[in-house]
Amino acid sequence: MRSSCAACQHRAGSEVTPWATLWDRTSAKHQKYSLHLEQTWPEAALVDPALTLSLPQVVTRDSNLDALSHALESIWNVNANPVSDGLAVQAARTVIHHLPALLKDPTDQHLRTLASQASLFAGLAFSNTRTALAHNISYEMTLKHGLSHGLACSFTLPMVWRLAQGRDRQRDSVLQSVFGADVHDPATALEKFLESVGVSSHFEDYGVSAADAQALIQSSMQGARGKNFIGSTA
Repeated sequence: MRSSCAACQHRAGSEVTPWATLWDRTSAKHQKYSLHLEQTWPEAALVDPALTLSLPQVVTRDSNLDALSHALESIWNVNANPVSDGLAVQAARTVIHHLPALLKDPTDQHLRTLASQASLFAGLAFSNTRTALAHNISYEMTLKHGLSHGLACSFTLPMVWRLAQGRDRQRDSVLQSVFGADVHDPATALEKFLESVGVSSHFEDYGVSAADAQALIQSSMQGARGKNFIGSTA
């Protein structure tokens, strides 16, 4: 089976990854399933920013935040490598620097092109590494609390960044390069960026108590994606 894939959002970079996702919301135990086969690698990818011009604002925001999550998750990842690092840093910088402007002017074709490029680069990055803790947390936030995937896998990024800090000197250096050496607290800078696009970084704002949030974080450390996190206890 051969496939050619086209991107219609600034999201998963799925046109350059082998994963397909199924969400089961009909059974008693809601679950997310990922399909990964040799045949699901696309043979060709089409990235045309014009296909994203009609996206609603909330989809534009959440899909860009999904790309940002893919980028950062591939950095604080036990499978990170120099190739994935370079792609991830460029993708993260692009989303952080340009998403606020894109939300103000969603018909700007140059900004749409930058967002499409960021999604592509982030997809290429995590196709090397897979995702990590923020994504493992996100699945329950989507299935049980109704958050869109892009929101669910991005609102925890400042928290996960703080958990990653100090685990590995090289990972710290790559993460620091996202904001630059002049930013002394990049996790807080990321939190402020999310606030600027209308996203809270606090579990309680999504109906999750502190105790339940801590339990979710700990259980997610043991999950398939959580084990890719450099701070995993698994």
